[in-house]
Amino acid sequence: MLEKVRILKIGGSVITYKDKYSELNTMSIKNIILEIKRWLEEANDTKLVFISGAGSFGHPLAHKYMLNKESIDNKDSLCFLQTTTNMQRMGNIIANVFQKKGIPLFPIQPSSIFITDKGRIVDCYLKSIIIAIKNNQIPFLWGDSVFDMSHRYRILSGDQISTYLYEKLNASDILFGTNVDGIYTENPFKNKYAKIIPEVNDENYKEVLEYLSHSSYVDVTQGMRGKLEEIYAIKKRPVRCVIYNAGLKNNTYKALRGEKIGTTIFLRGETHG
Repeated sequence: MLEKVRILKIGGSVITYKDKYSELNTMSIKNIILEIKRWLEEANDTKLVFISGAGSFGHPLAHKYMLNKESIDNKDSLCFLQTTTNMQRMGNIIANVFQKKGIPLFPIQPSSIFITDKGRIVDCYLKSIIIAIKNNQIPFLWGDSVFDMSHRYRILSGDQISTYLYEKLNASDILFGTNVDGIYTENPFKNKYAKIIPEVNDENYKEVLEYLSHSSYVDVTQGMRGKLEEIYAIKKRPVRCVIYNAGLKNNTYKALRGEKIGTTIFLRGETHG
């Protein structure tokens, strides 16, 4: 039986420069590491699973090679391998930075343990994740290109990995660190008058979904709308998630501590997804 587990997912827009191919935002990563370490020193009874988005290491390649298309035409094996290998390189770099700071981050390549069918997870080898947690290590996974039963290859987002593991590990919550303060009524990068939505629940979910637009960057995983849809599809209820700005100093620490920050998503009713 696992102890209390929490899922922390940091978006690719936070840990990479999305307008610079395969370049990590090392300053942002180091700040997040310090905040996680500070929280771990206080939370002796809680385990963590760390997930990151693909950012500039994955999205440009996946878009270029059309790996998320339903058709198998023009899906080349070498293109798939180039994408997943580049993601593995990102994962190893990040893991090394964490380990140098004394945090036992254990990189697990998603393309080696996940299988999808039509873009949805149908199989996963969970034992490596569970054993790592029991050995006081922090499993680290990321958005990746994976084998797909119907479409040869598909993109598996860090968001879908997060919600899947939330259910399979019976986690207490998911914290989504993004490059914005939460969910807004409009795209905050395009409208300075956009207002943050403090809570999403069963009553206002559909209304909030209407507000959301796709990411303004190249993003094959549908941005904030896709994130909220993944959360809503979780079958284990109640669901508690927090979407916050991980680019601001101390915010990840506050989110881990359970302080009020960003947008809280709390769903009690059964999913209709």
